[in-house]
Amino acid sequence: MNAWWQNLNPSEKRLMLLGSIAIGLTLLWLFVLKPAYRYYSDLQWDVNAAKEVQSKLQQNRNKIQAFNQQANPQVPDDGQSLQSLVLNELRQFQLAGSDTATEDKDKNAVELKLSNKPFDSVIQLVGKLESQYQVHATSMTLTPAREAGRVDAQIALQR
Repeated sequence: MNAWWQNLNPSEKRLMLLGSIAIGLTLLWLFVLKPAYRYYSDLQWDVNAAKEVQSKLQQNRNKIQAFNQQANPQVPDDGQSLQSLVLNELRQFQLAGSDTATEDKDKNAVELKLSNKPFDSVIQLVGKLESQYQVHATSMTLTPAREAGRVDAQIALQR
């Protein structure tokens, strides 16, 4: 290879050197710079998209907080025990009766046992207790009763 290089004219050597440099720069562009630029552009696009999503999430968080403050005003504690509140609501939803039992755990906790009650009424009762009185169901077990659309329920409520 060295003998071949030595036998070239100076103009041929210059031409070979320029060709080698051109091929080297082309390979550098194709396999290093172009992929790096593409990666940088994609990364820039991802960062901008993430900033946009973060901005929208922040706006939505503020809207949700404002909505929650409007939708869930604090209900003043009128001194009524949770059990009496639950009993009143059971009567309103026509769920009170001999097959309904409430066990008072303390002033702010009640265990409710319902047998063969309409599913829709049970769910509406729990929804009303949570939305209007901030009484939360800490556990709920629903078992289908023999009749369609009816359930046996065991619900732990806490204020």
